[in-house]
Amino acid sequence: MATLTSAVVRSDTGYIDNTTGTRVLNNNGGAGKMWEIGKILVTNISTTANVILYIYVCPSATTPTTASDNYTLFKAYNISPSNGNSGPESFPELAGLMLEDGQSIFMIAGTVSSLKYYISYFREA
Repeated sequence: MATLTSAVVRSDTGYIDNTTGTRVLNNNGGAGKMWEIGKILVTNISTTANVILYIYVCPSATTPTTASDNYTLFKAYNISPSNGNSGPESFPELAGLMLEDGQSIFMIAGTVSSLKYYISYFREA
């Protein structure tokens, strides 16, 4: 039986990019290693405007675009403004999602400098 280790990745200093997107999690654990998503949270730090978010699961070396439906998990999902106070948007549908070796979670924001993320996951050691 494989040993699982918990880990977290988050956008401490940057934001989800609105032009080329951001590869927020990449399973680089090696051949046959699976990673399981625990929780995904996204916060819109804007004080006034909703921001659209796209979430994808991609094979390695693939970069999705908002014009394509390939690899789409959430398309044009509105994240309400929180100003960092009303809490993040959660995606419970993605808890338990398994990433195979080389797969990534990729996000694209509709606006620059507004969306931050937090992802907890379990990886095979």
